[in-house]
Amino acid sequence: PRSRPPPAPARSTLRSLCSTASSEEEPPVTPPPDLPRAMDADAIKDVTAKLAVSGALLGPCLDNYHSAFGALKYNAKAIPLTLNVGGSEILHTAAFVPPLFGFAAVLIGGLYLLLDKLLDTPAAATTPPPWEVLYGTSYFTAQYWLSGLLAGGVGYGAFFPLVATHAVILATGLLSWSPLDGTMTGFAVGLMTAAGGTAIEIGLINYLGLCNYLAADLLGVDSWIPWDNFAGAPAVENLARCYATAATKGSEGAS
Repeated sequence: PRSRPPPAPARSTLRSLCSTASSEEEPPVTPPPDLPRAMDADAIKDVTAKLAVSGALLGPCLDNYHSAFGALKYNAKAIPLTLNVGGSEILHTAAFVPPLFGFAAVLIGGLYLLLDKLLDTPAAATTPPPWEVLYGTSYFTAQYWLSGLLAGGVGYGAFFPLVATHAVILATGLLSWSPLDGTMTGFAVGLMTAAGGTAIEIGLINYLGLCNYLAADLLGVDSWIPWDNFAGAPAVENLARCYATAATKGSEGAS
């Protein structure tokens, strides 16, 4: 006699199996410990806002060095932004400088965080300690002051050779990258900052007529400006990575 096929499982049994399978949640996928963690939308907004404010606050102080030493002069088209204390002017810049530096900080910092993700920068390099962030910002501030001192007419610019100015600003720019970062991400963004920052200044001078470099020798700007801009990248880098680390931890804590 023919053997009968085994009976089909009851529908209730199938439903039970399906519901059990669907109720099992997969464990959350976390990046390896040696890679930076991804940021959610709230963390990105937080980092962007902090970078914009930081750049807007620091930018006028940096720009003031070039105008104070006579390396840079603002034209009538630029709305002045000054600060006087006790009858002495301690800050002389223009109203477009804070938003410009704020935008630059967001752009440079965003490039770092994007390339960190794309190039798998080790997590150890993307979590700088607070002292390193402060040191990087202070170093860039001192380098900016030094460039004004060496190139401005009020400082040593009248008798300091241009080739020596190039050597000093380039060397201090490279020294800002090597000990503070040393990653290929940092070097790539530094080169982009050197080129992009210089291009923006050329536009401000030649197309908008907002300012002039008094010893311009490269399309309206001083030819050492790219090295100055390069030095700013590592400072913004550590600031962006510090903000990103704090924002990511905050998002994880909230969840």
